[in-house]
Amino acid sequence: MFGRSMIGSAVNCTLRHGAVSLFTVADRLHDRGVAATSNATINQIGTCASDVVYATWGQLATLRDSYGWTLTSRGETSRLLSTLTPQEQYDETCGSLQTFYDHGFTRAWGIYGYPGGEPVLSVQNGPVKDCFAYGRDYEPASNVFPLQAPYLASVYDILGGRCRNPALSCYLMTVKNNRWYTPPALLAAYANAGLDGTGRWQALQWYLLVTGHAGTTTSTGPAWNCDSADPRDHWTSRPELYCLDDMLWVVDHVSPAVTFTDPATLGAMQGRDFTP
Repeated sequence: MFGRSMIGSAVNCTLRHGAVSLFTVADRLHDRGVAATSNATINQIGTCASDVVYATWGQLATLRDSYGWTLTSRGETSRLLSTLTPQEQYDETCGSLQTFYDHGFTRAWGIYGYPGGEPVLSVQNGPVKDCFAYGRDYEPASNVFPLQAPYLASVYDILGGRCRNPALSCYLMTVKNNRWYTPPALLAAYANAGLDGTGRWQALQWYLLVTGHAGTTTSTGPAWNCDSADPRDHWTSRPELYCLDDMLWVVDHVSPAVTFTDPATLGAMQGRDFTP
């Protein structure tokens, strides 16, 4: 999965040097026979803000039609659901689906991506479980199948950050929320969780991918270093940045016995099909 359908890290709405376009990611995955899922907030689609470029409806359609990607809903506006009236909560969640359907994204009901990964249980038990197969909950955990009510699916929120090598300066660098770079070997283990016979499934979500190196550990803007052959040396100054080669390494180390799929397929398999 890819959070918020961001085309890439940008400067003045143009991809910065070393930033990897979401279409490059789609190409690399397509070469491996993998189609991803992305999510989008309606009022962000086609905009440029906070050093990132968000995909347009046309670009999202290309990801769907040329690469087989699925798009799911993150809501209308990213408003804090707990502050809204019941009608506003419905409009923000279930009410967002018609816009996706109008643009040809008829599988957007697969999972509702609570902004920030913070589900509101009353909303999940209210409108969301009645129009989405699942609600997204950021947890580094696997999911059982079939998932039981209230149908909150754990999604691994994959982040960069400080390197894991204590001999390097990046080990003590300042990173928002004191994040550490997620080891790719750990992610591969999560992806293969169901091989123990439990039938578990895992959702892995990345954001902005980068390659090479840019800036230093003290840069005020986005910076990273993905050059080393040892992922313990990799670091990014912003948590949502992650090295492309590490992401691809994870994909390449998923067992052939594991099936890549999308939330709507899983939901339909357990009788939670909301196809319009």
